[in-house]
Amino acid sequence: MCPVVAQKTTSQYPQQTLKESFVKLNHELADTKRFGRRPFGLRYQVDKLARNGILAPGKVLRLLPKIAQLHDSFGLDAASAALGRLGRERVLPGPSEQAHDFSLARLEELLESYAASYDTTAPDNPYELSKRYAHINLVHKIIITPAGTYLEGPDAEPTNRVLRRYHHSTDHFVRVIFQDEDRSPMRHDPRTDQSQIYHMRFKGVLDGSVLICGRAFSFLGFSHSSLRSQSCWFSAPMVSKQGSLVFAEQVIKELGDFSKIRVPAKCAARIGQNFTDTNASVKLRPEEVFELPNVERNGRDFSDGVGTISERLLQSVHRRYGSKKLLKPTALQIRFQGSKGMVALDSRLPGKRLMIRPNMKKYETAATWDLEICGAAFRPLPMVLNRPFIKVMEDLGTPISTFMDLQNAAMVHLQRMTASCINTAIFLDDSEACRATRMSELIRYLGQIGLDYHHDHFMYSVVEMAVVAKLRDIKYKGRIPVEQGVTLYGIMDETGYLGPREIYVVTEKAEGGKKVVVANDIIVTRSPALHPGDMQVVNAVDVPQTSPLKRLSNVVVFSKHGDRDLPSQLGGGDLDGDLYNIIWDPKLRPMRTFQPADYPRVSAVQLDRDVVRKDMSDFFVTFMESDVLGMICTTHLQLADQRSAGVLDPDCIKLAGMASTAVDFSKTGIPVNIKDIPRYTRVKPDFMAPSPRVVVSDGGFLDFEEDDDGEDDAFEGLDTERRRTRFYRSEKALGHLYRAIDEGKFLHNMQNQNRQINSRPLQDDLLSVLLAYVKKWATQYGVLYDHHLTLAANIRSSYEDSLLSLLYDYEPSPHAPLFEAEIFSGQILGRQGGPQGKPLREQSTQMRERFETVAEYACMRIVKGDEAMKTASNLDDLIDLHYNEREIEALPRALACFDVAVRKEGLKDKRLGELRSFRYVAAGVCLRELDRYRITTFGRVGGLPSI
Repeated sequence: MCPVVAQKTTSQYPQQTLKESFVKLNHELADTKRFGRRPFGLRYQVDKLARNGILAPGKVLRLLPKIAQLHDSFGLDAASAALGRLGRERVLPGPSEQAHDFSLARLEELLESYAASYDTTAPDNPYELSKRYAHINLVHKIIITPAGTYLEGPDAEPTNRVLRRYHHSTDHFVRVIFQDEDRSPMRHDPRTDQSQIYHMRFKGVLDGSVLICGRAFSFLGFSHSSLRSQSCWFSAPMVSKQGSLVFAEQVIKELGDFSKIRVPAKCAARIGQNFTDTNASVKLRPEEVFELPNVERNGRDFSDGVGTISERLLQSVHRRYGSKKLLKPTALQIRFQGSKGMVALDSRLPGKRLMIRPNMKKYETAATWDLEICGAAFRPLPMVLNRPFIKVMEDLGTPISTFMDLQNAAMVHLQRMTASCINTAIFLDDSEACRATRMSELIRYLGQIGLDYHHDHFMYSVVEMAVVAKLRDIKYKGRIPVEQGVTLYGIMDETGYLGPREIYVVTEKAEGGKKVVVANDIIVTRSPALHPGDMQVVNAVDVPQTSPLKRLSNVVVFSKHGDRDLPSQLGGGDLDGDLYNIIWDPKLRPMRTFQPADYPRVSAVQLDRDVVRKDMSDFFVTFMESDVLGMICTTHLQLADQRSAGVLDPDCIKLAGMASTAVDFSKTGIPVNIKDIPRYTRVKPDFMAPSPRVVVSDGGFLDFEEDDDGEDDAFEGLDTERRRTRFYRSEKALGHLYRAIDEGKFLHNMQNQNRQINSRPLQDDLLSVLLAYVKKWATQYGVLYDHHLTLAANIRSSYEDSLLSLLYDYEPSPHAPLFEAEIFSGQILGRQGGPQGKPLREQSTQMRERFETVAEYACMRIVKGDEAMKTASNLDDLIDLHYNEREIEALPRALACFDVAVRKEGLKDKRLGELRSFRYVAAGVCLRELDRYRITTFGRVGGLPSI
């Protein structure tokens, strides 16, 4: 037997219960004679440590004197950031950790070092971002789950009308998000009674208040998008400029007059217009705003949601909004006072004029005269099929072979896109991958000078991830590109030239000029398309050269004539910002068409009194509980595959109608009755099977995780909660398309192609060769850069610190940080036990947006220099696209950054190793500035010379 050694251990017991410690901490943070006198942002970070379980509340109490000292010594931002960093980077207790690492002295030491190293130039620093950009605010977030309350943020987010109005008190507003315990959205589960979660837990929060650091935050409102993401805005009482207290009711009252709206869902939607992310562009005068009459016929509104704007006023908007873009939009999605919708250029209008229709006015207010922009037609969007589109087209007579030909062409195109530098650059531009780092431009420059990105493993890995993301879009979502198609905002023909069932389609790109589509029998539709009548066939025509429509770009113009407006025939569309899909490929033309759906208008139940906050919170909870649009669309796709009539089957027609009701639920307040959903078998078509996870092999290349095809557990089938979904072989179009793509084979062919190119390796690594090339030309031009080496090291350090935070902030599963190539490509790969599907896509989008901020700021520091950055009140004003506005030290700074990036080691992490991506950011800026220098100094256009 093994010997037994008896050893005494010291045990310490808390002097207070957890509840007592929380009560004491809350009192300390709220008492204005104690720690509560300090700024809310600092107290919020302190409270977050305790509420999120990072530190015990008793230990947080003992840290307060140190936190107060840091606030006095380093300032609010540095102290707040130090607390946030402690929460992110603190090591969790475990057998391998030392007790000293969790002592009060060690925590104070960490906080001191974090505050002292606070970097005002860090690209992703939210406290600095809100100072750099006029359209950014700091937003604190409260997460409400069935069992807990957690604090997040502050995050840098686009501003809205409410935050602009109360810009001196933005920390009195918080975003409240309702989630499940795993931080995923709450979803309808037919196997579980969730009524207590919704009507007791969530409703209790909405009807009461959340007490944070002595401030009582109560329900204020929500936007349309936040409703679907299960989030809303809360506010705490604040002191106005006049010295009076402003409560949530007063905030809403100052936004406008909503007393005439007696439907809670509609009233909430109108108030929600004020919470939409917008950019204030220009301030209008009363004499510049006019009213246009609605265009109505047969009880239909042909002009629903669209007005016009004069050329002079549009030019004023361009100077404030979209100034970075080469192409200026002629159609804008706007919010103005109580109006919302689209406005399009009408060149006939004199002076500065905004023409608003009565159907655009949702409520009365004169609280602001700012013209707010929330979208614009800068460029044509590509036309991409999806699974519902393919299913409807197939059942309207389009042959399976047509879809197969389109998919095969897309696959061949994708395979060719990695064969050469120019092809890869075009692919990255078209797919908008690596947009933040402009990697397509770097690859294009490499090709010009005679180098190939295939010789660099990191660059190849980034391209590989972007290609695999596109491949999986095609296989698992049916996202097949249609070259003879486009996606555009819709507006109405104000001139009256277009006849019934005629449209005018005009696109414009910076590199290709304007194009007008002229063709008969083209398809026009919009998502989601579930009913066979959601796709209509019309004629695309041109207009006379003298027509005002010729001044438009990147819109589809619908006729004002006919018995029924065309947008409403396309799944109930309108013109207040809907996107429409236009296809003129004759091979996709349907063999037959059907009458569009004409669902009876649902009359929402009106109250016999004013709508109050409780009515809107009731609707918010009901929407969370009853939003089953996703379930309806999935069921429709499954049934359409199983029924011989496809989308024409009565049950599918019924589901299309239910989807229409579900879409309008947010405005009418009338939910779908879940019990009315047709019954269907649990067996699904094979194309609905989950996709295998993408993994990185030991060699650093991508691969697909093998599916577990082992024998089923003999007892698994007895458990209805865990019974595996069964799949059958679909013989419809989607099944054939799904099985035609072999992901593994495609990926291995791509990797073999890369190995063949690398069979002729460079004598040195690619970036070292590139650095020598740039130095040679810099010497020839007499460009010196040594005086920028210190700044270059600082830019790199700030970039890599921010990047490392992102790699851990968005780790798909615990202790599995992202790879640099994932950040660079904008794609997060799945991990075992981590999020998949839509949650993973949403996480990728958030990560991409934050990394764009990091990369863009690093590039701006290189090109503009820190002095220019510090003096600018809004960094958007610093960005230009004109060669003749070149900063004379841009090339020396870029060369210094590239030199430091290649010759010096990067930041090292114990899990990820050395960070390497800054050298590619610096290389891209360096080549771009070298090209710009040659053009502005010597007039040499045509690219860089060969190596």
